[in-house]
Amino acid sequence: MQEQKRIKYLKRQMMVEHQFGTIKRTMNAGYFLTRGIESVTAETALVMLSYNLKRVINIIGVKELIRKMAELRPVFLPKFNLSIIRNKINSKIALISINVSLGVIFA
Repeated sequence: MQEQKRIKYLKRQMMVEHQFGTIKRTMNAGYFLTRGIESVTAETALVMLSYNLKRVINIIGVKELIRKMAELRPVFLPKFNLSIIRNKINSKIALISINVSLGVIFA
């Protein structure tokens, strides 16, 4: 029984723990910089995305990655209405600038 547990541990160590060690040590992401579940979730997603991009670049190279992304662009681009996204971003920026202006006026 003990031998089976040791074999399982060694497999898990090879399959999973390497990625977290790399993220913690080489990417300097051993702890969260933000607080709150939404912020931590977003931070985790960004760290995992950067890890995966780093792996892809190491495996296929930058030029090949750019070529493959250009191939996939027509598949994903029609799903996004860029004018709606742009308008939402601009409205958020406008709200932020109004809040900053009001903060300066009433400070």
